[in-house]
Amino acid sequence: MSEALNHYENKLKALQTRRAELEKRDRILSKIRIALFFVAAALLFFGYSIAARPVPWTTLGWCLAIIFLGVITWHEQFRLELWRNEQKSNLFNRLLARLNRDWDQLPNIRASVPQQYQALADDLDVTGRASLMHWLCFAETNPARELLLSWILEPPNREAIRLRQQTIPYFAEQVDLRERVYCLSSEVASGTASPERFLAWASSTPWLGSRPWLRSLSWIGCGLIVLGVTSLIINSFLALSLPMEILLGLVVAGIVSNVLICVGYGSHLHDIFQRISSRHQEVDRYRELLDLMFEPNAKSVNKDQPELLRRLHTELNQAGSAAIAFKSLRWRIGLAGIRHSALFFIPYLILQVLVAWDFRSIEVLENWQRKYGGSARGWFSVLAQFEAICSLAAIRFENPDWCLPEIRDDNAPRLKAQHLGHPLIKDSKRVTNDIEMQPNRPLWLVTGSNMSGKSTFLRALGINILLARTGAPVCAASFSMPPILLATSIRIRDSLDQGISYFMAELRRLREVVDIASAEQGNNDARVLFLLDEIMQGTNSRERHIAVGHVLNTLLETGAFGAVSTHDLDLVTHPLLEPRCNVVHFRELIEQVGDERRMTFDYKMRTGPTPTTNALRLLALVGLGDLTDNPKK
Repeated sequence: MSEALNHYENKLKALQTRRAELEKRDRILSKIRIALFFVAAALLFFGYSIAARPVPWTTLGWCLAIIFLGVITWHEQFRLELWRNEQKSNLFNRLLARLNRDWDQLPNIRASVPQQYQALADDLDVTGRASLMHWLCFAETNPARELLLSWILEPPNREAIRLRQQTIPYFAEQVDLRERVYCLSSEVASGTASPERFLAWASSTPWLGSRPWLRSLSWIGCGLIVLGVTSLIINSFLALSLPMEILLGLVVAGIVSNVLICVGYGSHLHDIFQRISSRHQEVDRYRELLDLMFEPNAKSVNKDQPELLRRLHTELNQAGSAAIAFKSLRWRIGLAGIRHSALFFIPYLILQVLVAWDFRSIEVLENWQRKYGGSARGWFSVLAQFEAICSLAAIRFENPDWCLPEIRDDNAPRLKAQHLGHPLIKDSKRVTNDIEMQPNRPLWLVTGSNMSGKSTFLRALGINILLARTGAPVCAASFSMPPILLATSIRIRDSLDQGISYFMAELRRLREVVDIASAEQGNNDARVLFLLDEIMQGTNSRERHIAVGHVLNTLLETGAFGAVSTHDLDLVTHPLLEPRCNVVHFRELIEQVGDERRMTFDYKMRTGPTPTTNALRLLALVGLGDLTDNPKK
């Protein structure tokens, strides 16, 4: 982590230094712009209104006006660089916040979880604040975020995990490249031409092409102007006696026609332009992202490239040449984008009046749409995979002591992890433990005191399994498992509006867990692992003991394996479970500080059932009476 921390802090410091330089230049250029504007305006006013010989003054005034427009364009480039500097600074502040698990400084990631994975995502903190996606995801576009979420939640695929495990270390070394990807994807996601809007346009029916009458109407004004100007020229050179009023009327009619049609349909045209690219040229960012994906290839032999990268390259070529297409789209967007340029805004107005420029721009864009629009979805699918891989690769760079898990080819209920920790807890506070599940003892009973770390351990195991299924490093020194389907019951909520009590909600969740295990019984591609936290709390201890034993035995009979936290110490000797379970515990520590006793936890897992309980001590700790020394009270 120290290498990543130093790298991010140094980059942020350099950006802050550059920002100070840019802000200084920004202030200077602002003053120059103001000075040029007033001097040019004064010279033009003096030349046209007061001076006896106006030509020198007006000539100088117009020269300064042109220089003023040039300075505006130059100034806009500085402001764009200043904006990008701010974007990069925000990025490195986020990266530092991720290292420190500073959740308030990390933007929450909005992601829609499919209904069938809602319970799993809730139990293992996949989405929301201080969640796996909140920490892991640096993909900015919605397609990439949805793809990353699907890698986390959907059933594991050995081949997909293998390919991503090969690719993640490859891009983990490309630190500057990944940071550039973060910035570019942030630009396109925050602009008006987000991938979703661009794809909607690219795959839609051409707007102008589906209205041939409107396209013909847009050419009427141009035709009238050409006819009028041509007639004027012929009339002048051949000394014909054509009425000048009629010829000038043709030109005026053409101009009026262009103005009316551009005003009437301007909102539709500009909405299309914004779907494709805004003034920051998101389309050019797409091209840069594609270039970045294959940038390391020039420095490596083809056989050394990750197989997934070669497949993505092939997929791009099959979907059409994306690089050529985006280069072609760039100049077409440039034609429509001159309205954003201070230097070319006046020429844009002239072109709009003479040839209905927005309509001409739409025509060339729709030519591109017809040629390449059907391939665009394939390109963005590749870009989404690239973004998601870069998010996973950062884990490897930032946590070099974490391991790439071994996904075994066999399907035995065997899982082993050394120094397993919760990845969402700060490094300075994280406590690690070992776990080893074997086919002869596929059940772990986790006992222990309240607040001692049982639920956190279950979530640590579950979240690391989710990470392993994406192909990412896991928070452990070593980790080995088969492809795993997770079934959980950790965070149960009742429902007042549906009339469902806590106990009934818990029973329904357990029913889902058992159904998953039963449905996957005999599945050679994956093994079900269950994580259950304090189940059957809503009933008396005698019935709970019987019911929990029955549920766990049913799960084990399907071939599933897993871990259960419990306060029911009698489960340790349950005749159906005892031969097939390992029993471990977490416990509290009591420290005497002067006249006061304090309860602490070391969150270390120990073998055997818990020898202590702490409910009565906690009662005293919150001021509800001390029953620990005198049970008769």
